[in-house]
Amino acid sequence: MNLPPKKRPGNPILASDWNTMVDALAARTPRPSATLEIVSTSGGFSYRARHGAGSGSSAGSDCPFGQITTWVEGAGDEAATKTGIKGGVVYAGDKVWNVSNKELNLEATGTFLVWLEISVTANVEDEVLLPGLKTSTEPVWKQVGSSGGNYPDQTIPTAPAGTGKAIVAIGLLTIKDGVAKLSPTGCGTIYVSHCPGSLTADQGDASGGSGSEGGGTVGPAGPAGPKGDTGATGPAGPAGPTGPAGPAAISVNTIATLAPGYLYVDTNGHLTTSPQDPGVVGQLHVALSANAHVTDNNSSAPTTAMDIAATALTLAPGNWHITGALLAVSAVYSGTSAWFGIRFSGGAAVTNSAGSYTKWVPYCSSPSQPAATTTVTVANNTNLTNPIYYSAYNASSSGQYHIMEVDLHVHVAVATSVRFLAGMVNSNGSYYVQGTTGQTWLTAAPE
Repeated sequence: MNLPPKKRPGNPILASDWNTMVDALAARTPRPSATLEIVSTSGGFSYRARHGAGSGSSAGSDCPFGQITTWVEGAGDEAATKTGIKGGVVYAGDKVWNVSNKELNLEATGTFLVWLEISVTANVEDEVLLPGLKTSTEPVWKQVGSSGGNYPDQTIPTAPAGTGKAIVAIGLLTIKDGVAKLSPTGCGTIYVSHCPGSLTADQGDASGGSGSEGGGTVGPAGPAGPKGDTGATGPAGPAGPTGPAGPAAISVNTIATLAPGYLYVDTNGHLTTSPQDPGVVGQLHVALSANAHVTDNNSSAPTTAMDIAATALTLAPGNWHITGALLAVSAVYSGTSAWFGIRFSGGAAVTNSAGSYTKWVPYCSSPSQPAATTTVTVANNTNLTNPIYYSAYNASSSGQYHIMEVDLHVHVAVATSVRFLAGMVNSNGSYYVQGTTGQTWLTAAPE
């Protein structure tokens, strides 16, 4: 029966049109049956099984879609016992589906949400969505870990296609130590209904009562419960790695083992080590903080009065490689001379292989004058009780530079101090020992 065409405002409504519409509505009005009754809902109506109709499940052991069950497949030697969730009947549109049991993998330990997924097609006429379902496809068992907490969303039918997807929650499945437990959402035959804007599924309750006892459409979930108390504090994490060792100063007459790291001189003039790079990798670097003006005379030079204390190193007993350079500059044209070198004191120091020191004699900044070098060998087994020095003389011009470079291999028997010495040895003019970093320095590396 075709419905009459739509009318525009002002068009007359003929009696024949009206009667055709009434007949069409009557033909499409749902009616109860011997096994089904109509239940009014907020969105229209739904069906449910009548008492005693047998469409629901009986109380106790028979609970479709709501209990764990076992069954045997095969025969004889090939017979195998299966464990799963009991299937049952699903009414959806013009289809009545007999859903098989869902077989479970009892080795898959965990907690899972289980549901049926049913593709449906709603009633549509003249591109208008109507109540009820036209048809459906076979339900499919679905299972996923419950960490997300919710079942997937339904796909509500819309015009003009009218297709959708019903999600029928079955319950929360737990598998542990090969044992399956189900907390079902209901028990009994399932009826999928449609009203424009909603899909619903009626089922018996979880206690195993009949479908008729399940009532109408399942209402929405209640609000989330209050947040639980904070759990106990977890155990402390593992201890972090041990930090680097701090400085280990070696005082005079004290024997100590230096921790691995870089050598340097502390504020007390003691040799120590640090895990941090003091500026010269693997060595000790000492520089004067400013120009040092030192004086003495020819008769007494070189003496302890000429020691430049800022360059002092205190060496623990052992074998050391001593290197260094001392730079002196004259501020006058002529007539000025100086002594300078290095001094070992406070203990016993002896060369344990051949060493040397080099004299740069001299060079000028202006006018340009190249330097000549003389290397003096220090023999092995030399007892370093006297200063190793270089006597410099400024012959002709100001701005002359004198440099002494030291390269010695030394065995220290008792904690021993080593330092630069420098001094002017007459009264005509002055000498200055440069203290800029990288110009005046001593290094001591263990061997």
